[in-house]
Amino acid sequence: MVIAMTPELLKTIAVAYGFASLHTIKELSSGGINRSWHVKNDQQQHFFLKVFDASDASRGELEASILSHLNAQTSPAYRVQLLVRTHLGAPLFTSGERTYLLTKWQNGSTRGWQEFSSDNWHSLGATLGALHRRLRGLRLPALPIMCLSQRVAGLDRESEITKIASHRLLAAQKETYPFRQKADTYFEQRLMILDRFFPVIPRLSSDNEQLVHNDYTEPNFIFDTDGIVMITDWERAIYAPPEYDVVRSLVIMPIVAPAHAARFIEGYQRFSPINPPEIRDMVGVYLIEQALKHWPTERWLRGEDWGRVQFESNFEIIELLARQYDLLLNFYAENC
Repeated sequence: MVIAMTPELLKTIAVAYGFASLHTIKELSSGGINRSWHVKNDQQQHFFLKVFDASDASRGELEASILSHLNAQTSPAYRVQLLVRTHLGAPLFTSGERTYLLTKWQNGSTRGWQEFSSDNWHSLGATLGALHRRLRGLRLPALPIMCLSQRVAGLDRESEITKIASHRLLAAQKETYPFRQKADTYFEQRLMILDRFFPVIPRLSSDNEQLVHNDYTEPNFIFDTDGIVMITDWERAIYAPPEYDVVRSLVIMPIVAPAHAARFIEGYQRFSPINPPEIRDMVGVYLIEQALKHWPTERWLRGEDWGRVQFESNFEIIELLARQYDLLLNFYAENC
């Protein structure tokens, strides 16, 4: 989606929010499903402007609904964006085929996970635990929100195996396949993970599902100068066991940096308990999702820009997970 943030469009948005004017400070993203800007109004107030096209309008509604819920009862245990309503009190502004979400600007910066201190990991865990506690019981029946149990129930093991085998065959036919041994190992390890953990799928149910962030990762953490974090980007939230968010947030940290991962778990459990059987199953779901990540191979096969980089970048993580999944399971068994 490409949007030209013209003076005319900014004026339309400004009027909707009761401002005399809005001015662009900086475009914050390009491409993808939405675009975003740092803007300010005539009173020098700064905002984060996010735009959704018609096909993603429900994502805007979801994000606005969750922010409204979280903003209604503030807590020192977490910080999220403050939703700005239109002059009519609406959480979003819709004009034509696009929907606009406006939140107050937060000064700060992102960090790569390698830059997180032990205290940062503890704080991030505590923040997620507090957010899960606040979101517990919140249902938004009017919105088409994905449920993890429904998503994984739709997986067909044999068709997924066939797809991996097909990709492997197509990859072997390409002239630019100098890394055949590594790639062959990559496909084999994905099949091994799928075979080992697919039995988890029939055990899953919707009983313990609630709204979770589903993208609790470093691009969505804004650190201020004191190291306090604000959590952004709720548009991908789903209904899932909260343990799913924990596993997806830590990814391979229990293997490569278990002390930091333990600090995250310690912080999390200050606010929310972790169900040991549930988190074991969520490790299985996470591993299956990694094994079924087809898009890097497909992008490489199509010859897209960065396709080979994205394809090869998955070799290492799959190898690590295939060889060390016992460490992952043991970490959660010992810390939860």
